[in-house]
Amino acid sequence: MATPVKVYGPPMSTAVSRVLACLLEKDVNFQLIPVDMSKGEHKKPDYLKIQPFGQVPSFQDESISLFGNYPLPHNLFFLSDSIFFVFF
Repeated sequence: MATPVKVYGPPMSTAVSRVLACLLEKDVNFQLIPVDMSKGEHKKPDYLKIQPFGQVPSFQDESISLFGNYPLPHNLFFLSDSIFFVFF
């Protein structure tokens, strides 16, 4: 079984929901890691290592991290069981 991709952000966020919808549609194994923005978790050093601007959502695979609001779902292209990243 492939290592699940990690999606960081508030579970009820519409931006996070867009990313999760893409992953669910393509049946990609993922792990949602909640980020509590009301407690400032998005500005803590551990999260800033993943997303240096402290924004959500962010997406982390074994070898790459993506972040952003609207562009993130559009940067994920799926082929078979693999995830390919295309930046435009």
